[in-house]
Amino acid sequence: MAQNALRMGLGRILTSSPQLWRVCVSLYNRRARYRSFQGEHPFDRAYGVDTGGAIPGWMLGGGSKSDQHITAYAGCQPSCLRAALSFLADDVRGASFIDLGCGKGRAMIVASEYPFLSIVGVEMSPGLCEIARSNMATLQSRRKLRITPRLVCGDALTFGFPPGSLVVFLCHSFGLPVLKGVLDALDAIPRAGQDIFFVYENPVYGEELDQRKGFERWYARTVPADADELPFHSGVRALGEETVVIWRRCDGPRISSDSEASRKIVVESEGWRVSLS
Repeated sequence: MAQNALRMGLGRILTSSPQLWRVCVSLYNRRARYRSFQGEHPFDRAYGVDTGGAIPGWMLGGGSKSDQHITAYAGCQPSCLRAALSFLADDVRGASFIDLGCGKGRAMIVASEYPFLSIVGVEMSPGLCEIARSNMATLQSRRKLRITPRLVCGDALTFGFPPGSLVVFLCHSFGLPVLKGVLDALDAIPRAGQDIFFVYENPVYGEELDQRKGFERWYARTVPADADELPFHSGVRALGEETVVIWRRCDGPRISSDSEASRKIVVESEGWRVSLS
């Protein structure tokens, strides 16, 4: 407990000095344990952005009570998110994509490949917000985008979801207390004519959605990393794959076409990693 409090205090000091924060992040990523996050990810080469690296939760606070529930920053596996969004197919058309804990914006960039009505990233770390803004500006200058992704620098618990159908994405960015608050907010949205899909990569707390009335399993897969992504899955991500599960908030009698949607989520590393059985 004392060690966590010390880390949180140090994190607040780093957050108040953007230059010092960037230096500490750079030093952190040089640790041997995080060697898989070093170097330029192929996704970044393709888009000309910076979404790589790993940052512990205590370095990512935004000054709110939710700080203690931040897990860490590590960009999503693009092939994993693409598999989930491709499965949703026509359901993404006309929906808003909301990335909770968007970090440097990698998932937002993946979402720009699909016909969403709008794309919004919510991030509470000032340092990550700055990087994400730079990435979105780069993306806009290099590619003719149909819509411009929007960044909200704030707490997921206070974010006001837009009207209409939603695809909400989470890459295990925060702990259970924040997840419960987010789901409470989604539960409070009027249901008529509005689909809400919750796409959860590495769903460590997926049991919470399974137990929620009104949410049903829609899709479940463990997606192998593409060949160019695989080097970034060594070290702490040794399995070379990511699990993603989608839930749909029920609004009508539709049935999922995924025969594997009900596969059990198995937590292999407490609070950190899951697989499917």
